Amino acid sequence: MAANALSDRTTRQRETPSWLAYRAVYSVVLVLLAWEIASRTALINPFFMPAPSLLVVQAVKLTLQGELLPHMGATLLRALGAILLAIAIGVSLGIAMARIAAVRWFFDPLISLGLPTPKIALWPIFVLWFGFHDQSKIYLTTFACAFPLVSATYLATRDVDRYLLWSARALGTGERRMLWKVIFRAAVPDILTGIQTIIPFAFILIVLTEMLSGGIGLGSMIMLAGRLADIPTVLVGVIGASILGFAVIRLGEYLRARVLVWHEETTDHA
Repeated sequence: MAANALSDRTTRQRETPSWLAYRAVYSVVLVLLAWEIASRTALINPFFMPAPSLLVVQAVKLTLQGELLPHMGATLLRALGAILLAIAIGVSLGIAMARIAAVRWFFDPLISLGLPTPKIALWPIFVLWFGFHDQSKIYLTTFACAFPLVSATYLATRDVDRYLLWSARALGTGERRMLWKVIFRAAVPDILTGIQTIIPFAFILIVLTEMLSGGIGLGSMIMLAGRLADIPTVLVGVIGASILGFAVIRLGEYLRARVLVWHEETTDHA
């Protein structure tokens, strides 16, 4: 079944016209073109909004000087580390809350109070606990991302179709096997949605903490360039962070399609 679904999806992709396959690029190209013209013709102040072509030149210059890639690598590794930790904590706790009443009783008020709390306001405390190095950035981002993921996992696990559970129990499925073979698999699509939701938040928080703490990272590069009124480097850093986030989001979509190759969302919308 999974092989047939993957084969059908691949066939449909091959049948898609090439111009439709790249339709998502058109708006980006048009915005960049308008930006280039507006900056070159001084419709907008080129000091504050340098042309995209100049940003490409600046990005190449920073890369050749060995500055850009280390900053991008540090930001990427911190964001990925925070996302993985948040997944481990958020998914485990969310499932436990949905399945164990005592865990739900204890953590539900804490999650409800912590979810709307502005986590970046806790930055001074995390710095006191873990210093200005990677730990404080990663742990604060993990802490912030875990709350929505716990909520998403809890709701996904709690709302599994009751008829599915009754059918599994009628067939003699034990509780442990029920959890992993029935409940978890039924909740996976919504859990993956929760994971995809926290990816942009992780990059936003990592860059913010880098801006506040200095050192290596795109946020630090942006802050230092801003103090020197180096607008091209600021925009290169912002675009670099956007590219990293976009790449990880697309990776998440790719992995989702592979994990859910058996699911109706993949077979119906391929």
